[in-house]
Amino acid sequence: MFDYETYRQDLRKPYYPKYVKQRFYDAIEKIGIPDDGDRFAFITAKPKGNAGWEQNNNTMNAFEFKFNRKLWKRRSRKEKMPNVGAIEPDASFQKYHFHYLVKLKEIKVHLTDDEIKRIIIKQIRTLGEINSKDQSAIDVALFRFDKSKANTNDDAFGKCIHYLVKTSQNQHSPLAREVYSKKEQEANHEKNPTTHFNISQERPKV
Repeated sequence: MFDYETYRQDLRKPYYPKYVKQRFYDAIEKIGIPDDGDRFAFITAKPKGNAGWEQNNNTMNAFEFKFNRKLWKRRSRKEKMPNVGAIEPDASFQKYHFHYLVKLKEIKVHLTDDEIKRIIIKQIRTLGEINSKDQSAIDVALFRFDKSKANTNDDAFGKCIHYLVKTSQNQHSPLAREVYSKKEQEANHEKNPTTHFNISQERPKV
């Protein structure tokens, strides 16, 4: 249904089409083919300081846990809303940030786009990993999938998928992700006490 060539961006440098294409379809497989009218949130968050890959990985996992707990309550213990996340470095590979695309599936309480945005921003900020004074550190966009626009420049879903994987290289996959158990988080925390590893208390599915 989705053709990578529609979203390809050869003018972006560096850009490796072979690997971007592979991860483009990997990302779609992770979140699933959307149905017409499906609602999504696309999130970008930039943790404070020289946040490395592991800090971004754990911040994204903790947000996912809290967000699903907020909207799905007990159901979130067994499953999570369809999603795909990406962790990207800056040009020097010294500082990282993350993107997160989530399908807002079967939310029982009606929430407007603005209400969901406020929930997302609050959930991320309460983790303590984002500079509270930097208003640009979190960006949230909500949209609905329009099947008639698939494989066009107006397709928000396909463009978000490409954005997630645009930095793919042979030795770098933005989709790489680790989910640690509470015991593993505590062990990591002992090695690096400055990083918040012990936020979630169960292993969310990815």
